[in-house]
Amino acid sequence: MKTLFMLFSLAFLAVIQGGQESGKKVEPLPCKDRGSKATCNRYMKKGNFTELCKENRRIGRYLCCKTCAEKLGVEVNEDGKFKDFGTFTYYEPTCPALEDRGNHTICEMIKHGSEVYKCDQSEAQAACAKTCNLSCGN
Repeated sequence: MKTLFMLFSLAFLAVIQGGQESGKKVEPLPCKDRGSKATCNRYMKKGNFTELCKENRRIGRYLCCKTCAEKLGVEVNEDGKFKDFGTFTYYEPTCPALEDRGNHTICEMIKHGSEVYKCDQSEAQAACAKTCNLSCGN
């Protein structure tokens, strides 16, 4: 019985540790194109690429971040950090009052120690800023 209690306690602690319950801030991913060059080029051929960069966080901040930054005239350091803040939302737009949005299933999976979704991935950072305790950048 004692062993069972210990196993249950360890499993519970692992779940708590798996979610971002530690209070530690997660750094935003550096700006780079995570999609293929062909993917970003396909979006660039659309007449509304600049608007997509500003309005679609998945495209503008993660999938084609570097391409969008160049198109919008935003400077990015070698390490992927933004040099200025202008009108393009570089980091998390809900800062400092972080909110989760989009697919809450991903956020729940992260809270429970998912092996698939982690807070150092673009999908998690885009949808689960509060769950991941995302840093607000510079």
